[in-house]
Amino acid sequence: MLIAWLASIRERAIGADPDRRLAWLLFISVLPGAILGALGESFFDTFFREPAALPVIALLLIVGGLILAAAERLGTRAADAVDLRFRDAAAIGVAQALALFPGISRSGITIAAGLFLGLEREAAARFSFLMATPIIAGAGIWKARELLGGGLVESSAAPLVVGFVASAIAGLGAIAFLLAFLRRRSTGLFIAYRMVFAGLIVLFVVTR
Repeated sequence: MLIAWLASIRERAIGADPDRRLAWLLFISVLPGAILGALGESFFDTFFREPAALPVIALLLIVGGLILAAAERLGTRAADAVDLRFRDAAAIGVAQALALFPGISRSGITIAAGLFLGLEREAAARFSFLMATPIIAGAGIWKARELLGGGLVESSAAPLVVGFVASAIAGLGAIAFLLAFLRRRSTGLFIAYRMVFAGLIVLFVVTR
């Protein structure tokens, strides 16, 4: 898709190539999260690390679960990702930007947005994970400047490499599992998980 995207820029045409169209849909979907992440970096890095933010996170877990449940109920689940319009990709991108708030699952909110726009469950999940690649890579590069500035890379290169490889393997395994799961089942299990997790956070807050 990256090659197709570069070719579309060189030739100034998307045409009927699904890879070119999907690449541009993904490019558009990345922009809202990249802009909000760059502008609100200090807020997201500080406010939600405070214990006082735990009730807010619990509330966002519940809200995210309700949004996903509504998407399951209202979505037509008939379209593929290449059927999306560019404004649809922008809407899913806005949903991804909201995932900067802890408790709003990035994959959950973007899959919900895809379902609202008529995507099949597997297509919504696939588009969600594809659009995660550039935004997470960009965030990693953005944060790498702090590691380089603090001299952490030189002193901890081996653990960083091991961590990167381990997270890549675990991430690919999780994606494969979820895509296979959503071919046959709904997102009900993940909705229930969010509600239970929110309840555990509330219980922790009121009993500590």
